[in-house]
Amino acid sequence: MVTRDNRRNRRHSGDGSTRAIGFARPSADTSIPRDVRVVIDRLRANLHRAVPLAELAAEAGVSPRRLQEHFHRFIGEPPSVYGLRLRLNGVRRELQRLFNTDPIAEIALGYGFPHPARFGQQYRRLFGETASATRRKTIAHIASPAPRGDRPEIAILPFQAPLELSGLAGLLADSLAAALSGEAAIRRPSLNAAFRPSRDIDARYRLRGELVLSGERVRFALALIDAVADRHLWGDAWDGSAGNPLATIDRILAGAARAVPSRIRHAEMARVQSMPPEHMDAYQLCLRAYPLLAVNSVANVRRALDLLDRAVERDPDYGLAVAFAAWGRAQVLSQMGSASPAEDRAQALLLSARAGTLDPDTAMVLTARSVVHTTAEERDVAGQLVGRALARNPRLAWAWERSGWLRANAGDMSGAMACFGRSLRLDPASPAKPMHLAGIAAGLFGTGRYDLAAQWMTRAMEAEPGAVWVHRTLAVALAHIGEPQAAIRSLDALRRYRPDIRVRDVTAAMHLPADFVARVGNGLSELGLPP
Repeated sequence: MVTRDNRRNRRHSGDGSTRAIGFARPSADTSIPRDVRVVIDRLRANLHRAVPLAELAAEAGVSPRRLQEHFHRFIGEPPSVYGLRLRLNGVRRELQRLFNTDPIAEIALGYGFPHPARFGQQYRRLFGETASATRRKTIAHIASPAPRGDRPEIAILPFQAPLELSGLAGLLADSLAAALSGEAAIRRPSLNAAFRPSRDIDARYRLRGELVLSGERVRFALALIDAVADRHLWGDAWDGSAGNPLATIDRILAGAARAVPSRIRHAEMARVQSMPPEHMDAYQLCLRAYPLLAVNSVANVRRALDLLDRAVERDPDYGLAVAFAAWGRAQVLSQMGSASPAEDRAQALLLSARAGTLDPDTAMVLTARSVVHTTAEERDVAGQLVGRALARNPRLAWAWERSGWLRANAGDMSGAMACFGRSLRLDPASPAKPMHLAGIAAGLFGTGRYDLAAQWMTRAMEAEPGAVWVHRTLAVALAHIGEPQAAIRSLDALRRYRPDIRVRDVTAAMHLPADFVARVGNGLSELGLPP
């Protein structure tokens, strides 16, 4: 098993990024073999026991030795270790259920751990705390929501309304539950939930509502509350005709579906910032890593990869953590920060394939994988992944941003800017805002509007000063609009970021139309960057 002591012995690549020992080494074949996929499914279906290697090999139709080889090559550890960590994570999720009072030894036995002392050692080695400590945190409302993944729980409380509007209140609550169900686990407490103590409702986030009748008009009001932190996250009100309330309900659903998921995501990311990584589970580690990856600077990516190495170590079956790890390695390539591009590309593709095996349908996983395949110049695959992500969640701002970059890569600059604009409107406070701004700038540069392109690139740099890669295009745009001194300063910033940088390094990292890349390369050459 990869322990915390092992983690201190990570191998470092020339660019300073880390690779956990638990990750498989890159190989020419980045597709996950059938026998590995079959065994992962078998282990998931048998969390109540340790499945012998011989049984797994027979189920997969290969020899035990071949199965071991494939697991080491594509997963980075033997099936026994992978299965052990799946079962330990199963116990942890049981302990994080607020109302689970079963004895810890009984829960552990249900997951195939008959020896309490040995279980205690294995649990502490993986999670950095005892099982009883996990339960204490849960009771104190410190632990993450019980469902692992990017689906926090929302309790839609019974709305307050006069008797004549009770049917309308129920219709609105049902409609909100349907609209938000794709992005959260919905809870519908009983009618007296509004008057019960907060601890009795098993969901951190609460959506409250009120309907007020005034003549022929109805006022609808909603409020989103973080009950554990005792914080108001969002609220809004709408007025409509009492005779035709459905049009107003449509407006309410559109507003809530746009605001509620993004406010919860930001609240979830904010609450993990002060937590020590050794006390975080895989879900929390991904929350911590996401904003670091989204701002697209090498220093942040390196920090994110360390967090994601921990996440995959703790929960090897968590597709989002593996997808984010793939995304991070692709970011190193696109930011010209890789000392071994071929190896990092193969590593990113391998992790993307693994994430697709573990979680083929989640929009965030699909979007993260699309970044990897865009960087690898597999644009058809990237386009299919983004399309599937938007089909699953058409309000995911990140997926619209990735769609924008794919359109820009295909030369559709107008379509690209429309996607970036939509992404900004869906989540104006997104950590990825610099990428949205830079995308609009790329569209303007591609259509020859260099003055506006320079303005939007400057805005992107102001939003994230660490996104030094923007200077590769900003310097050329400034030269085009007759500001040579500013262009030289921009180029100098790029050189400070990477003193040995050459034109070919810049153009090789750009995934945009040939004419666009040629203009950037020629402009940098004219400014004095070596070929």
